[in-house]
Amino acid sequence: MAENAAPGSKNQTHLLEIERLLKGAHGQALVATEVRNDELFADISPAAVPDIMRWLRDDKSCRFDYIRCLCGVDYPDHVTVVYHLFATKTKSKITVRTDVSKNSPAVSSVTDIWAGADWPERETAEMFGLVFEGHPDPRRLLLTDDNDAMPLRKDFKLDYGDARRGVSE
Repeated sequence: MAENAAPGSKNQTHLLEIERLLKGAHGQALVATEVRNDELFADISPAAVPDIMRWLRDDKSCRFDYIRCLCGVDYPDHVTVVYHLFATKTKSKITVRTDVSKNSPAVSSVTDIWAGADWPERETAEMFGLVFEGHPDPRRLLLTDDNDAMPLRKDFKLDYGDARRGVSE
């Protein structure tokens, strides 16, 4: 379990500097930021995803060159797309979150920024019914093409007959 960095520690100071720079460069697109447990958390608007993500990778103070994880979280009125990024040189971590409407569940792909986002975006799209606009290969990974279920959404109803299909009695 991660512990809070001591106030004034090198990593804490670096994360606070990244937070300051992020607010200066993209303040209009930020919903909230917080440094907690040796990690920066930033909530951003969906429209700002490509610009902020590219900035986090390319800015010399950030250099978040590795996407550790990309996933979705279902809420009653929206789905949150969560990006966990890591800077291999400074060992800094940031979690970026953006909320997308269930009525228009689209957000820009980040595969052109981090190639490692390819399959996590495909899986998240499939499991939550999202569209990652500009994704180079949006084919399904886990479900068949004729299955339009979104199994990780809370409104998904499991049909036990379907779940047992092919299981011998």
